Amino acid sequence: MKKLSLILILTTFFTSCKKDFLDEKPTAFLSSTNAYTNYAGLNATVTNIYGLIRSEFIAAMR
Repeated sequence: MKKLSLILILTTFFTSCKKDFLDEKPTAFLSSTNAYTNYAGLNATVTNIYGLIRSEFIAAMR
């Protein structure tokens, strides 16, 4: 049991001590600089806004 605990502690210690551990690399991030570069980005934004507004009105009717 002591040996297993020691292995778990050492494994946790060595895997969590990397410098780039807290650096975030977004994979699906939209900002104002990359969302409106083409028609598809603009269309996705307008569609999402329309869906949010529609869900607000449907929720208000209930």
